[in-house]
Amino acid sequence: MIGNKLSSKKVILGIIVFLLIVAAGVWLHFSLLKKSTENFSPKNAGQPAANNISVSDTETKPAQTNLPVPIKQNIVLKDIMIHTGLTYKQLHPGQYSPYDIKTANGHYLINIADDFQKLSPKLIYDGNIIAVDGKVTSIGISRNGLHYIFVVDRSSLYIDGKKITSDIQMDSPQVTDDGQHYFYLFRKSRDEFSSLYDILKKDGNEIYSYNDGILTYQISYDGKHYLAGLRNRFFSNNFRGSIISFDGNNISSDRTVIDGELVLSNNGEHYGYILLGEGLDTNSDGVTTQFGKEELYVDGKKILESKTMYSLRITDYGNYAVSALEDRVFYTDKQNLPMKSDSNGAFLIFIDNGLNHYLTLDDKWYLDDKAVKIDSDGDLVELTESSIFVYKIMQ
Repeated sequence: MIGNKLSSKKVILGIIVFLLIVAAGVWLHFSLLKKSTENFSPKNAGQPAANNISVSDTETKPAQTNLPVPIKQNIVLKDIMIHTGLTYKQLHPGQYSPYDIKTANGHYLINIADDFQKLSPKLIYDGNIIAVDGKVTSIGISRNGLHYIFVVDRSSLYIDGKKITSDIQMDSPQVTDDGQHYFYLFRKSRDEFSSLYDILKKDGNEIYSYNDGILTYQISYDGKHYLAGLRNRFFSNNFRGSIISFDGNNISSDRTVIDGELVLSNNGEHYGYILLGEGLDTNSDGVTTQFGKEELYVDGKKILESKTMYSLRITDYGNYAVSALEDRVFYTDKQNLPMKSDSNGAFLIFIDNGLNHYLTLDDKWYLDDKAVKIDSDGDLVELTESSIFVYKIMQ
């Protein structure tokens, strides 16, 4: 009898202990759930953890809507979102572009103007609309991206939105990194339909002239050096150049300088260019092709020969990088990088100023020969010592 009572008490005590353990577990579960709910907010939903994001204390660009994403050591990928207010159809009307854009070091200046579509003119610097009285006819941006310059009605020049000077027939303005010096092309002819600019001016004063025409030019970050591509009127195509001028010293060639492959380093102490092959061949269908190898020159010295060279880069130390599609190689003066793809797509190379990092588009993107994910076809991309900037033009 006594044993039965003891047994019953043990059963009851066991049930009580079990219930207490269950109750404690339920309480702990709901406590953790409540804490988790308090730490969650819709604002942070889907965002990566804070310790996975590297944001510069000096980041002030309002147009950058995506946070920087580290992709290698101290290299971060930064998408610069450029909102234009245009529809997709307006942005892609066909064979021409309704805008002109200049980019540098994570900054941009875009001029939207399209008479054919009757779009309202709009000038935007880093997400801020710039008030303009007149028609913007040409734009520029400093190498560090901190200053912008534009010309209105070919006759008035502005820096950072402030009118600086007036002249007749102005074009292709450029500004130094400190915003204190400006350059532009000027033409003697008063014919507004003429496209021949033959004088380069700095701070309103003529510093160089070439009667046959100045096709293009670049300045160093401080404005102490310039590199110009000059027209050769004896060529069958009058607007192809075979002459360049470095700080006023002309360098002639019997070949054509490839468009877009005339490059001045940031400090202006080094330059490079690519010359077309030695001749032309026209077949029975009237298709003209270049034969012979192209030539790469750095600081006036021939570096290498190849075919289909482009995407030339020059650093402040005289380093070079170039794509050579025929050889399937990215050439640099430190190492040669074989192309991975055998397609005929875009093959571009970008380097930082010390050639410590290289970014290549070889059907896919590679940073220092390791695959990285970048949403771009190669247009509007920059590589610096610490960042990859990808500019994206949006509606």
